[in-house]
Amino acid sequence: MSWNRIIARPYEAAKTSLVAVMLKALISIAWSSSAYAQFDYTPGFEPGPPAEITQFYELQGEWDITLFAQTGRDGEGEWQWVEWATTSSTIVTILGGAALYERNQGFPIGENATGAGLFSNWEYEMRLSFDRFSQTYRAVIIDNLWGLEDIYEGQHSDGNLVLSNFDTQTFNRTGEGRSVQKNQIEIREISSDGFVLEWATLDAPEMIAESGRADQPWEPSVRMVYRRRQQN
Repeated sequence: MSWNRIIARPYEAAKTSLVAVMLKALISIAWSSSAYAQFDYTPGFEPGPPAEITQFYELQGEWDITLFAQTGRDGEGEWQWVEWATTSSTIVTILGGAALYERNQGFPIGENATGAGLFSNWEYEMRLSFDRFSQTYRAVIIDNLWGLEDIYEGQHSDGNLVLSNFDTQTFNRTGEGRSVQKNQIEIREISSDGFVLEWATLDAPEMIAESGRADQPWEPSVRMVYRRRQQN
């Protein structure tokens, strides 16, 4: 055996090890640069829960809900409501407070409801977040009836949060004649003791195709009055 070969092996091993260390260092530098670009600390884009969400932390808790169904207008044109059912809900923060999550136990479905099949109760989960890049509130709602992940977007104004799927690509076909139906939710009258969430609908015949806007105002359908559950 040649001494040159015996000496060369440790040398080659050391050289290979040095190359590996240098390669790891280069990868680390490249990743750090990429990470810095990815987590840009430009004012207004700091990581963490957006203030637009933290202001709604008051919605957290265990809630008892009374549901009211819309029965039409009275002689003066005011919407009329009748108490329909009761249910419950839990709202918590998720992902370190970056979003709000609701698990609603749902409410009963009418026997002749379109698309309900054999289901007697409509349950859903909702995740509420704020897109700080497009300055838009976004709610994603998924239900037990169709497994539809419905996307709502909108703004907070005058103490009310109004979101709809009018401009998103999600919808259902429970409108008149099983036409496309769009939905809106409005969260208002927020206090430490409760709030109101109201659902409204808009059927395809009431939409203007040319402009994509509503020809008629949203028609309220269900009003949900949340009251904080009293701890025994």
